Amino acid sequence: VGDTRQLPPTITSMELRDTLGVSPMARLEKAGVGLFTLQTQYRMPPSLLEHPSNYFYKGMVGCADQIIQLSKTQAPPEGFPWPNATQPFAFINVGNGNAEVAHSFGGRSNPSEAKLVVEIVSQI
Repeated sequence: VGDTRQLPPTITSMELRDTLGVSPMARLEKAGVGLFTLQTQYRMPPSLLEHPSNYFYKGMVGCADQIIQLSKTQAPPEGFPWPNATQPFAFINVGNGNAEVAHSFGGRSNPSEAKLVVEIVSQI
């Protein structure tokens, strides 16, 4: 079981990135093995699913009925000024976009964003 539309494995070795950085599912897909896309997910509300479903899965993935019902009655956590009280997500402009740090092992981080996330979560 796997998903070739999700992030690939994190491989820190540049020599191995082209081989181990490709998931087994992506290798099977490339070899012509048939795909089957699960069409029901159980982890996120419909408002969060909308973009990945449309962008990565051509709108084929939807929410389980119980998730849809829960999203109608469950508000986002208090303690943060949500732009829309019915949607559990927000886009926040953090700085000028130049705070990302590239690491020697191949990863990236953004200390300014991480600090803001800690502040927000500590208020919720």
